Amino acid sequence: MSVPKKPQTGAASRARDHHAAENTNHLAPLNPGKIKSIAVIGPNADRELLGGYSGRPKFYTSLLEGIRSKVGDRVQVPYCEGCKITVGGSWNQDLVKPSHPEEDRKLIQEAVKGAQQADVIVVAIGGNEQTSREAWSRKHMGDRTNLDLVGRQQELVTAMLSTGKPVIVFLFNGSPLSIQYLNENVPVIFECWYLGQETGHAVADVLFGDFNPGGKLPITIPRSAGHLPRFTITNRPRAAATCSTMFRRSILSVSASATPPSPSKIRVWRRIKSSG
Repeated sequence: MSVPKKPQTGAASRARDHHAAENTNHLAPLNPGKIKSIAVIGPNADRELLGGYSGRPKFYTSLLEGIRSKVGDRVQVPYCEGCKITVGGSWNQDLVKPSHPEEDRKLIQEAVKGAQQADVIVVAIGGNEQTSREAWSRKHMGDRTNLDLVGRQQELVTAMLSTGKPVIVFLFNGSPLSIQYLNENVPVIFECWYLGQETGHAVADVLFGDFNPGGKLPITIPRSAGHLPRFTITNRPRAAATCSTMFRRSILSVSASATPPSPSKIRVWRRIKSSG
């Protein structure tokens, strides 16, 4: 896998379209000057995720590579896979092979040991190109009875939370997932979908505050499969996005001419200042 030293501008700009689903207590963005170690955990932390209808780029930066490139020698970045989503997980593999529960739980134990020494835990989970694709083969996953995280991913998140360390989750997936448990327990969640060849650089820019993740969603993410009738694509945003900064807003002002009986023009303004 070839990784460029500097992000490619066009691809990096498109890759930054994260949606910050949650940012409790403004844990993000991180300040690398105040952190000695970031544990990077998860099956999507160091793999190529492009989606099924994508050409193969000349290079790709994984989340792990992007974070390590950003912090350099200033911060230690240990890595553990934590568990698998499916074995292999490639779009080109027709056979979907579930991961083995006991092997996953051994990986989770290893991840806990590594995470306990860190100041912050970054978890990269979600889906892969086998869990969200058309079932043109009988060996494909096809329709699913639920939208939950596949395999032992939720167990992995629970184990990371049990360490008492701050946890930040990056979700990579080709279709919406039911993440009610994450929403109730994880302080920071970024919905990434597939970010393309600049995945790692884009994630690092958002994680350390060089870019504000203000991506908006024109769709509804269902809480469960039972909410699927409400999953509609329209031109009206239905899912509110948060971001990693704060804003100060002045009192709403109205022009003096905006008085009865019926002015033809009314000027309304407010000053908004970023204070995060």
